[in-house]
Amino acid sequence: MPVRYHYFFIFIFLLLVSGYCLERDIKIENGYPVDIANRVIGARLQMDNHVPYFYSWKAEDGMRYYNPHVYNTDSGKVSLITASPFFHHLLYPIANLPQRQISRIWLGIEYFMLIVCMLIAFSFTIDVSQKWAIAFLFALLLFTEGWMMHIAYGQMYIIIPALAFVFLFCMKRNKQIVFLFLAGLVATIMIFTKPTLILFFLPFVFLMKKFPIKKILLFVAPIIILTAYSLLNKKERSYWQAYQKTIALHIKVHLGLAGKESADLSPIQYKKWEGWDMDAVDKAHTVLPLRLQVERCNIWMLAQKYFHKNFSIEAINIILLITTSALIFLFYFYHRKNEYLSFTILAIFGFSLYTISEYLSPITRFEYYSVQCAFPCFLIAAFYNKNMIPIYVLLLLGLLLNIFDIPFIIMRHTVGQLIILFVSLWLCFSPKSKLIS
Repeated sequence: MPVRYHYFFIFIFLLLVSGYCLERDIKIENGYPVDIANRVIGARLQMDNHVPYFYSWKAEDGMRYYNPHVYNTDSGKVSLITASPFFHHLLYPIANLPQRQISRIWLGIEYFMLIVCMLIAFSFTIDVSQKWAIAFLFALLLFTEGWMMHIAYGQMYIIIPALAFVFLFCMKRNKQIVFLFLAGLVATIMIFTKPTLILFFLPFVFLMKKFPIKKILLFVAPIIILTAYSLLNKKERSYWQAYQKTIALHIKVHLGLAGKESADLSPIQYKKWEGWDMDAVDKAHTVLPLRLQVERCNIWMLAQKYFHKNFSIEAINIILLITTSALIFLFYFYHRKNEYLSFTILAIFGFSLYTISEYLSPITRFEYYSVQCAFPCFLIAAFYNKNMIPIYVLLLLGLLLNIFDIPFIIMRHTVGQLIILFVSLWLCFSPKSKLIS
């Protein structure tokens, strides 16, 4: 079959699948995605020169900071606003729009970010079989419960694989100064959006000796500039100090080490505000095309549940440090003589380190985190090769376990996500890694 016909059928396939899923996800979005509302309120508070992380809503504050799903806690207690100050800045362009409009825009952003992942993965391919592999995995991801939960909550995790793809795209073109600078800028955005993403970039240190000092300085310039601004600007520094404090408090809450918050369990509920109609929201919930089955899958949580073993914050951090350090050492030892180590393998390994940190994190890992597997799945599919069939079978199995309800498989979603993680690591430590350029 001529290549142009393949392109046509891929386009029709993606259009049909995306159209069906978008119609479904519009219904899900009608159920009020609470997390994007939290982030918008955080952005508005910062815009109005307030520290958002310990804010307690009061009726006299008006509707600008209102969220019906956030209880009116005592003043000074930690709030449910947990996005970084930098991410709040990213929301400034839309933060003053009505919340109902923002929610629809966010749904569009979620789809846009997933499509960015797919298109950049397409740019790495050299034949149609690889494009078909990406298109097929793209379609499967849209049917995972993690994606639907991501839509239902209005979460932001799909941004992470999209930015990772943009970073890799720029790094592969590092001989052009503009792309190297853009790679550094994207790295800055990623780290300041979610600081644990610094783990994603650690493997790239192995290639520093191949770059002249001028290029290294150009790459790190955005990181240095934004770090200096965050430290030297008094207001910005106060946001980051509060953010650090609130994350520490949330860790204690998640681990059950904090005392109970005093809260009004009957918060003020309004029927209508900023375009939202709670009667319509309640009606939407009766016809939603999903019933969420939440799996909390942190290592410490599984240890509590199945082995009745509790971990301290210090123990969790030590385990994370030992695990990531050991993997980095083994990766270096395995590839130390590989003069052609690709940016792609470094990116897959870095993303695996970041994913491991989520499982070992004292912050609860929810279902919607799984959308981040778009990065390793699409990226590995972009280099589809018949010699890697077992890897693609396992990736397929991992996604299917996140789609179908299989009651006799305990924590099927987690099992599927761990399969994708271990397949990614397996590839990084396998001779097959030479097939990834």
